[in-house]
Formats: sequence, structure tokens, C-alpha cells
Amino acid sequence: MILLMGGGCIYLLQRPASLLLFRVTDALGLTERLDAVRTDLAAWPEFVVYNLPGALWSGSYVLLADMLFRSFPLSARLLWASVIPMLGLLSELLQFAGLCPGTPDVLDALCYVLPYIIYVIFVTR
Repeated sequence: MILLMGGGCIYLLQRPASLLLFRVTDALGLTERLDAVRTDLAAWPEFVVYNLPGALWSGSYVLLADMLFRSFPLSARLLWASVIPMLGLLSELLQFAGLCPGTPDVLDALCYVLPYIIYVIFVTR
């Protein structure tokens, strides 16, 4: 949950207010308070704002999958833990090919798969 919430906080505090997530803050009546906090913050490094959330969200999924499939054989655990990291990587590859909307970024691709790579190293030792 900490990883998931960390990625969400980065989005709320540093990303443009035009993102879909800000419709939720509007619906909850939190936009005015959030805007007050956002104006008081200094800009964060681009990597933290644009790439790190993907790594945090991917990592939170990998840990959740590990928890949910703990009693399964290792091969099944590795397969289930790979779903979101591989979808993130696929989306970046499709962006590079011009087949998916968005801005392709090698760091995004790395941030999606790095938590899974660390997980594989950890569970196969």
C-alpha cells in the first residue's frame, strides 16, 4: 500500500491537473486544498515526477501478486507477478512503434520491469 500511495501522492502533488486522477479530487471536493499544497511545493526532479510512479505501482502489484499466490508453485508466482510489469513494458513498446497513444520513454519501460527483476532475483535465490 505504501508504494501505491507513494505513486499516487507524486501524481497529486506534481503532475499536471489535466490528468484523469484530478477528476476524482474534484468529485471529492479536494481540489482547492490540493491546489494550495501544490503551489507551496518546489518542483521535483523529472525522474521522480514522470518515471518513479510507474516503478512504485509496478512494485506494489508485484508484492500483491506474491502475497496472493504465495502458496502456488514458484513458476506460477513468477507468471502472475509479471502481468503488470509486462503490460507496462508492452505499452511502452507499442508507443515506440506508434501503435499506442503516449510518449515513449525508455526510463518508463525500465521502471515498469525493474521491480519484477528485483523480485525474481529475490525469490529465486
